[in-house]
Amino acid sequence: MVNSRFSNKFFKSNLQEWILLNLSNDLSQEGDSRWNSIFGIACWLIWKQRNHWIFNGKTENAITLSPLIDMHWKDFAQADKIRNMGLSSSSPSEVSTYDSYKPDKGWIKINVDGNSTSSCNERERLALLKFRESFTRTTLGPLSSWEGDDCCNWKGVSCDAITGHVIKLDASLSCSPQSCSMKCTSDPKCGVTNIKLTYLSLSSSGFSGNIPHELGNLSNLDVLDLSGNPSLHDDDIGWLSGLSSLKSLRLSGVSLHKANNLFQVLYTLPSLVQAEFSNCGISKIHTLPHVPLLPNVEYLDLSHNSLDGPIPDAFQNITAIRDLDLSYNSLSSVPHWLGNLHSLVHLTLSFNSIDRIEGSIISVLRNTCSLLSLDLSQQNIDGSGGSLVSFGKGNLSGCMRYDLEELLLSQSGIKDSLPSWLGELNNLKTLDLSNNFFHGEIPASLGRLLGLVKLDFSSNQLSGTIPESLGQMVNLSTLSMSRNSLEGTFSKIHLQNLSSIESLQIGFNKLSVKIDSDWSPPFQFLSELGMASCNIGPEFPQWLLKQEQLESLDLSNNSIRGTIPENIADQLPYLRYLNLKGNFLEGSIPNTLCEIFMIATLDLSNNELSGEVPNCWRGELTVINLSSNRLSGHIPSSFGNLSRLLWLNLSNNSLHGDLTQALKNIKKPQILDLGENQFSGIISSWIVESSLQELKVLRLSQNLLTGDIPSSLCHLPLRIIDLASNNLSGSIPTCVSNFSGMVKQSRDDSDEFLTLSDDQFKDQGVKQVLKGLEQDYTKNLKYLRNIDLSSNNLTGIIPESLTHLLGLNGLNLAHNTLSGNIPNKIGEMRSLESLDLSSNKLYSSIPTNMLTLTSLSFLNLSDNNFSGPIPRGAQFFTFGPSSFGGNPFLCGDPLSNACSGNPPTSPGNVDESNDYDDDDEKKEKVLFYFVIALGFITGFWGSIGVLIYKRNWRHACFRRVENLADILYVETVIRMARLKKMIKKN
Repeated sequence: MVNSRFSNKFFKSNLQEWILLNLSNDLSQEGDSRWNSIFGIACWLIWKQRNHWIFNGKTENAITLSPLIDMHWKDFAQADKIRNMGLSSSSPSEVSTYDSYKPDKGWIKINVDGNSTSSCNERERLALLKFRESFTRTTLGPLSSWEGDDCCNWKGVSCDAITGHVIKLDASLSCSPQSCSMKCTSDPKCGVTNIKLTYLSLSSSGFSGNIPHELGNLSNLDVLDLSGNPSLHDDDIGWLSGLSSLKSLRLSGVSLHKANNLFQVLYTLPSLVQAEFSNCGISKIHTLPHVPLLPNVEYLDLSHNSLDGPIPDAFQNITAIRDLDLSYNSLSSVPHWLGNLHSLVHLTLSFNSIDRIEGSIISVLRNTCSLLSLDLSQQNIDGSGGSLVSFGKGNLSGCMRYDLEELLLSQSGIKDSLPSWLGELNNLKTLDLSNNFFHGEIPASLGRLLGLVKLDFSSNQLSGTIPESLGQMVNLSTLSMSRNSLEGTFSKIHLQNLSSIESLQIGFNKLSVKIDSDWSPPFQFLSELGMASCNIGPEFPQWLLKQEQLESLDLSNNSIRGTIPENIADQLPYLRYLNLKGNFLEGSIPNTLCEIFMIATLDLSNNELSGEVPNCWRGELTVINLSSNRLSGHIPSSFGNLSRLLWLNLSNNSLHGDLTQALKNIKKPQILDLGENQFSGIISSWIVESSLQELKVLRLSQNLLTGDIPSSLCHLPLRIIDLASNNLSGSIPTCVSNFSGMVKQSRDDSDEFLTLSDDQFKDQGVKQVLKGLEQDYTKNLKYLRNIDLSSNNLTGIIPESLTHLLGLNGLNLAHNTLSGNIPNKIGEMRSLESLDLSSNKLYSSIPTNMLTLTSLSFLNLSDNNFSGPIPRGAQFFTFGPSSFGGNPFLCGDPLSNACSGNPPTSPGNVDESNDYDDDDEKKEKVLFYFVIALGFITGFWGSIGVLIYKRNWRHACFRRVENLADILYVETVIRMARLKKMIKKN
């Protein structure tokens, strides 16, 4: 078995040298390639037999060792294969570790996982302990186990099987974020730069400051992982050139936005196969002329950076690339050469701004035969614009077969029809084309994709009928075609072979579902079913009650009549979402609904349900919508058992009772809609303070409420408050400026509107009167800020503090008896879109700074006592006479009453000026009289005062006056004499 050129060394070496020689790779180069591993395992088994003989008195002959050596060598080979593939070796079925007693000093023992049990080098042990001291905390991660003399047994530390030297250090996750820092990273004496490591991972270890360039001395490194250290940065990456053996470099999360030499240095690493630079602040790929970019790299991650414009041309030279991730950047176009990267297996371009693909999608797919996944989803582009992304014309003809398994094009702005060549992608498992502008019909060729697991066409503009061939997809688990313009009949033929279906969404089309109520479906694991607006009826489909695994059921806006099945809780015990709104269901709400403990969303609105609301509620309910029915009675006390209830809508029923008693059973909701009922009494301060502390939407309109608006409401994070059409009295609280949810002008906090997921309230809404119209706000509800106190008996003035609500979109104070003037600072409410102050007793002029309300699209100031000219300019040109009618003292466009001279004073000014005199008018009057007095004093002392103190001026002045008097006297006498002569002559 031993080559003759090794015989001298083999037979004449001492025992230790002889063992090391046999364990080396030298003997395997020309001999049996398995020898070094077989020899090690043989030595281990012989040593184990020796221990059995010494300690247990058991003996075994050499013949029994041969099959054991062969068996364990195969396990070793399997373990070595898994390790080289980068997989976990934790599976007990694939990798076993065999232990025996510790050998004598000077000997080594080899386990099949390749680790050595010999003690580590003392110098390296001290270096590791010094390295640990550089952390401010050592109680987390692998550092917590670094105790004892043998560092090879420390967590995260691996030693060479032969020499015992430390070769691998994994100190990742040694600290929670910002809980510790490195104090001496630049000092090689306290680091590990003198250890001949082949693997170093310090990911998420609390590093901060500059990357220690001494790491460049680790010339044996195969893997370097510094990812997950957001406070770490480097402006010069030149030290990497010393790591000539590096195969894997992971720097994701490290700030490299100033490291312009990054890709130039990476070119000097010939062994580099994997490079991860996600979230590094990279905005440009800096390369040298005629120097290819990363020619040997197979995996490159540049996601979450700031790359913009077209995909850089430098990437066309990465011919070995298999996995390229450029997601979460600002890239705008895909070049034609991308389809020439024939080695590509995974291409991720999601979350960019790509609106152009040179040559279309088919040019990318045509020659990339090995491509498994293409992700172009979630592009940040305006769908109404001119996106040039399309599938393209022609057929796929570049490959004998295509390996593509995932094609993800959701929300990529594509305006095209579906090509028939999609049916040629025989290995396709996921096809997601949702949220685009696809039009035309669904190709029947898609029925050939028998391996398809997920098919999503939802939210497009597809028309025509659903091909029956889709019913042949035996492996399909998700089928979504909702929110299109599909028409025709959907029958059991479309479902006949979908035995694996788990999610089926076909709602919001023009389909008619024609399936017998007693049909027996071929599937048993359906968990989601959406058939909204599918003309189902008139019976409740009984076949659905056989789907015991159903978690989400949407049969809204159909023609279902009758009652809700009494046995629904027994048949569908795992329901979490139930939407039956917009049907013709009648009768009472069955008590059995209370028994579905896991249900989170229940929507029975817009039906004909009657009777009282059941008083048996418990469980996980977060959304209850029973609005627009014929329910009566009180709010059940069992609502108090629903600790997770966030949205309660009982509006438009005939519920009654004292409001205080009604609210005491509801625990901290975020949206409360009790409008259009018959609740009475006052809005109690203690109920507000005890039960409504997290309330964001309060709608109590069209009830029988009385009393004042309590100031305690001002301390709630309200975004919408609707108390319209009640009998409330008193004044508007001056504390309204404390409505924290209406103060902000930005929409950045819109995602904090609810602690619900979008799926939980996606179809829920709140009715609001805005711009003179009542609308149901659903998707835009999170952005709306509105106050509606109209049609009450409120008195007093509009408080100035109301103008502090800079985020307010709508304000409706119409049909009250408010007086005074419009607050002067109303011009600061730049988010205001709708303002209705009609039918009050407001007076004075319309503030001209309302011209700065550029978002204002609806204004109603009619039926008040405003006076003076109507401001003209900006959006005021768009308001017609109806916005200002009923104010007899207003003038100017668009009214027919033209302004001329001083406008008449309105009666409101005369009758109530003593009580509500404007502060600015008072200031103007005081200033007017002050100027007159100042002018009189200045004129008087400027003339008379000078004459008093200047004698010469005084004498000259009096002489001048006397001379003038003499002249006037003489002229008068002469003229009188002439006049007498003329009279006598006549």
